[in-house]
Amino acid sequence: MLELKVSNGDLLRRAVAPLIELIDIDDDKGIVIYSPNGVSLTSWDQEGYMYAMLIIKPVISDDNLFRCNSNGCAGIDLNEVYNKLILQYGESSVTVQADDEEHGIIRFIFNLVDEEGNTVSRYETLELKEADNVYDDPETYLERQYLAIIGIPSNDFVEILRYLREDSNDEAILNITNGQVRFSTETNRNIIRRTERDECIMGGVGEEDEFEVKIDLPPLDALQKAALVSTMVWMLYSDEAPLVLNYPVDDIGSLVFYFD
Repeated sequence: MLELKVSNGDLLRRAVAPLIELIDIDDDKGIVIYSPNGVSLTSWDQEGYMYAMLIIKPVISDDNLFRCNSNGCAGIDLNEVYNKLILQYGESSVTVQADDEEHGIIRFIFNLVDEEGNTVSRYETLELKEADNVYDDPETYLERQYLAIIGIPSNDFVEILRYLREDSNDEAILNITNGQVRFSTETNRNIIRRTERDECIMGGVGEEDEFEVKIDLPPLDALQKAALVSTMVWMLYSDEAPLVLNYPVDDIGSLVFYFD
């Protein structure tokens, strides 16, 4: 059994939007993973070098609810998820339910408030599919030990990548030292962000540390949509795993992009 209530359904819709940008409009591929620890939705680009994951944490409050007594992994049509969430109006709440007795079916309950102030519920359903593979618990991507953590305003990060993309650059190089991160390309485009100018926030980097990371420049549309729901992006660097981009999303959880 799974029941998830999010008080701001419009925020949930906008948090799903970046996942859609990585897939074709006619593509129904996506993965949902649920457990007592939370729910995640995952998509990936056509080339398979970048994955995006919306991790919804089990927040319980006066306006939010999470209950789950089982583990599961299934295929899901993310375009349909987004289309269902469009039916939600404004900042009213949305509830997502999956019952063991209705295996493979998810129900969306939209709690709308009419002009007279009365709450009206609207129901939609979505069919799940069998997952192609077994996927890792999403929490593993945020619980790793990282050597460097760099925070940059999300809109600034998009503009940096847009600048690096000019001259047909497909790859970026990040040089991380204590107090600054330098973004560059093979065509000698360079941008530096420094902590002393309050251009970035940095943690875990010692005085003698120096890290270099090469990444394929990601699709900007997805990161632009992510910037609409999160003012900061946190770059998480480890020498044992690909670079991770973490966008915190208010009370919902995190949007996470990672490079394969």
